[in-house]
Amino acid sequence: MQDGSAQKTWSVVVMDLFHSMDPDEETLVGGFPSWESARDYARARTWSSVHELREPGMSADKLKSQWWLFGETVMVVGDPHYSATDEIDFFVANQPTATQIDWVEIARRMGAQVCSK
Repeated sequence: MQDGSAQKTWSVVVMDLFHSMDPDEETLVGGFPSWESARDYARARTWSSVHELREPGMSADKLKSQWWLFGETVMVVGDPHYSATDEIDFFVANQPTATQIDWVEIARRMGAQVCSK
């Protein structure tokens, strides 16, 4: 957020679950023009993380366990709160399309920037 004369922007925090106790492993991505665009990025990046761990024949419980150990989760900073972790069961149960998990394109299209690592 910025002062009243500038347009409000939104940020997300990307958390590496393997290093969940190390705040130095969190990345702030900012500059999203709306809460919805920040949420879309958070969903796409987290769903992509789940998808990358998926193996043929893997059970939902195993995939979810692997994600909690080695995945990434993303949350929108501020109010209203959004954490992609709240949708983990959906991400595990559903195969995404390439467009649904293209978080790099979402960030590029929205002009978002990595602010800190």
